[in-house]
Amino acid sequence: MLAPVLLWAAKAALSVSVLLGLGAVTLRLDVMSRAALDPSEAAVVLRRALTMAAWGAALAMLAVGVRALAQAAGLAFPGESLTPLFLDVFRFGDLRSLLLIQSGAAVVAFASFAVARTGAILAWISAAGAMLLLAVVLGLDGHASAAEAPLIPIAAATLHVVGAGAWLGTLWHLWRAIHTPSAGRLVAAFHRVALLGAGIVVVSGAIQAWGLIASPADLIASPWGRLLLAKLALVVVVLFLGHRHWRGATADLAAGDRRQIARSFSVEVVVALAVVLLSALLATTSPPA
Repeated sequence: MLAPVLLWAAKAALSVSVLLGLGAVTLRLDVMSRAALDPSEAAVVLRRALTMAAWGAALAMLAVGVRALAQAAGLAFPGESLTPLFLDVFRFGDLRSLLLIQSGAAVVAFASFAVARTGAILAWISAAGAMLLLAVVLGLDGHASAAEAPLIPIAAATLHVVGAGAWLGTLWHLWRAIHTPSAGRLVAAFHRVALLGAGIVVVSGAIQAWGLIASPADLIASPWGRLLLAKLALVVVVLFLGHRHWRGATADLAAGDRRQIARSFSVEVVVALAVVLLSALLATTSPPA
């Protein structure tokens, strides 16, 4: 019972880490480059995003230990000590290379976000590369790697994470910046990112599901299928809220109605977080046979 819980926790932590990091990178390299904020205001928004992204990188480091502990718990006999098995995961286990890559990418991401506070663009590019590598780790440590021809499923799984990071991760940082004077410009500049990210999530998710479901009946008959339906329902809610913000948030912010918009963004962020946690549960649940 311990191993599945730890596995879910590790995947959830890494997913949140990648979303926070990719969201910060997307905010800096795309959204803010088009929003044209006042330099002092932009500095505040970026400082908040960098703080959350650095915490996300630290979370990815923690996820390495949790993932190794999950592997050890899955190998242990009842009553057996986990410490030797935990160490063996890093020395001899089949996850050794993946965990080392995750550790290295997390350290690089943390250092890059720290240096990015100086305004160095190369630090942002380095952080982007580290986050993309962590997204690949999520793709490799999932159902996609077990496919007979894993290249396309792994690519789809990686793109799924990247699209979610650009979309939902940036949404998180915008929510934290909703009370800034030029929040309307940020929201307006975010629309293109949201459309592209959501599109990538939908297409890549469909490719993954196509490879794991033998028939539509599996969506009802299997626990994995029912979890997928629940995730899809939550994604639809996020899309609906995003569409509503696209239609009216910029005008409402320009009119000074920040309290209602902040409340609406809060709901969208909570639902988006539920999507991420449910995705981690899907990744730890056996798909239909």
